[in-house]
Amino acid sequence: MVGVRDNLRLAVDAINAYKLRAVLTVLGLTMGVATLMTVMTLVQGANLYVEQKIANLGTNVSRSRTKTSISRITGL
Repeated sequence: MVGVRDNLRLAVDAINAYKLRAVLTVLGLTMGVATLMTVMTLVQGANLYVEQKIANLGTNVSRSRTKTSISRITGL
């Protein structure tokens, strides 16, 4: 049966034998994670921007009533 130590030795030997492949793999993984984090941050920022715009939209809206509609409500 192959033990953990044998598997680790095999992995280290493979990394040492194919250094360029190992470096490119690590570089690709790093770039992928960085890209994912950037996209997620941009989406969060866009969501926050839209939420703030929608929240501010409610404060800029005003209602106006005519005198007849007020008199109907108050009975004047």
